[in-house]
Amino acid sequence: MAEPLLSVRRLSIGIRSNKKTYTAVDKVSFDVYPGEILGIVGESGCGKSITAMSLMGLLGSGVSVTGGNAFFEGRDLLSIKGKERLHMNGNRISMIYQEPMTSLNPLMKIGRQIGEPLRLHTDLPEKEIRARAREMLDRVGMRDGDKIFKSYPHQLSGGMRQRVMIAMAAIANPALLIADEPTTALDVTTQAEILELLRKMNRDHGTSIIFISHDLGVVGRICSRVLVMYAGRLVESGPSAAILGDPEHPYTEGLIASIPEVEDRGEDLPSIPGRVPSVTEEHAACPFAPRCGKATALCSKIPASMRNVGPDHFVWCHNVHGGSR
Repeated sequence: MAEPLLSVRRLSIGIRSNKKTYTAVDKVSFDVYPGEILGIVGESGCGKSITAMSLMGLLGSGVSVTGGNAFFEGRDLLSIKGKERLHMNGNRISMIYQEPMTSLNPLMKIGRQIGEPLRLHTDLPEKEIRARAREMLDRVGMRDGDKIFKSYPHQLSGGMRQRVMIAMAAIANPALLIADEPTTALDVTTQAEILELLRKMNRDHGTSIIFISHDLGVVGRICSRVLVMYAGRLVESGPSAAILGDPEHPYTEGLIASIPEVEDRGEDLPSIPGRVPSVTEEHAACPFAPRCGKATALCSKIPASMRNVGPDHFVWCHNVHGGSR
């Protein structure tokens, strides 16, 4: 197997509040391989987005990495700063943020925003940058590109703004793209079009993608491997087919059971009882134990070790079969 493009090891992130640091991400490890689309799923508050923001060096005030490493092309992303970080972001690594309306500059025309990564990372003349930016609008399926090129973000629909974000992320041909909930709040047709754009970017340019979502159904359509996070911890990882077809962790089972089916029309939607604990709340050794129908006394006392339950399929739970690793 090829060497990982990105290798995250025991990443921990803390949030400082009232003179105390609370753990938001707890010793998470994973790899992303060249040309791979890796999904990260979980409910809101599980640590998905904050993990991505740490890789981009964009953690907010009071939030910091408290442990671990993240090696990308031989460099530790968690330690680089200044010019090295500026060279990395938007060039080797790009990100599509959750809400394009707040991520785009409302006072800058679309064409200028799309070309900004090239201004920062290349010596191309302005005429060439503008030509490349205009070409990107065609690549992401924007009709009437000349008009959109001269438009402001508020003049575009949500789906159009998301395409602009993809164009900005793709224009410098990054090795790794982080897509944070890129299809949230989009209609089904637009969602399918955005997913196809990401697949095309991966297929045509070999771009590795981290696809973050709360929707396992969407993740199953685009990702080859999936990580499931809960309350800042990794609870299951493996090939998409194994995660969706034969989930082992009770939380993953609950997420899949919550996906509505056509034949269930008119019936109450299944759900996981309870809620994700806040980072400020004390919880058991397994934070999912209060919501889990399979929890035993052991779950509240001792953190589960990683268990190998199939080819490249790992689970952190006491109540699964398979050999410990």
